[in-house]
Amino acid sequence: MVRKIEDTCQLEICCFDLQSILFAEHAGIQQVELCIDYGQGGLWPGEDLVKEARKVYSGQLSVMIRPRPGSFTYSQDEVKVMQGQILMAMDLGADGCTFGALTADGELDHSVLGQLMEHADNCIWTFHRSIDLTRDVEQSLDRLATLGIHRVLTSGGPGRAIDHMERLGDLTRQMRGQLEIVAAGSIRADHVEALREAGIQCLHSAASRREDGQADPAEIRRLKRSWCRSCIEKPADDE
Repeated sequence: MVRKIEDTCQLEICCFDLQSILFAEHAGIQQVELCIDYGQGGLWPGEDLVKEARKVYSGQLSVMIRPRPGSFTYSQDEVKVMQGQILMAMDLGADGCTFGALTADGELDHSVLGQLMEHADNCIWTFHRSIDLTRDVEQSLDRLATLGIHRVLTSGGPGRAIDHMERLGDLTRQMRGQLEIVAAGSIRADHVEALREAGIQCLHSAASRREDGQADPAEIRRLKRSWCRSCIEKPADDE
């Protein structure tokens, strides 16, 4: 799918259960990522949860394509499982898929990525935070743009996004018009102003204060208020 990369402000909430999806819907959040298992960084949510999420959520829904915890290096049998997950997610009404694949030596696995991407048309492709494990992030971003990836989740370095906001801003400017850099990594409402001042246009947060990852509806509302205010004060076109 050919998708124009827009210079727009975007806030995405990562949801690990149906209740979090409902919180996001009620708060008017326009984008969510659906997965399970907060402790493992997100796994494939399963057919039933995707189906229920699509029934209650009206915004852009991206589904995590990750069949197991652990490394992001996959066997051909696992690739087949992931292909099935992509087809199922899209058949159930998802707008996009969040995924990633690396070789054992920390490079993008172009073969696996190609095999996965050929299995869905009109899919918004998001590469997850495994980008931060690659040996050369800038080179990896260029290659992902060439492959047709639309969005990339990254913290800009180890740990929290707020600790790497200048680099995230640089990556946003570097990749403008090619793919969307989505800052991710323990983002809270009180980080928004600084992240936006650094030039970051897209944020991803679980908005969670619980060990199971369930979103905090009050934090979602705070994130949205801070985000909307920052986008009015500093529109994407001004960056």
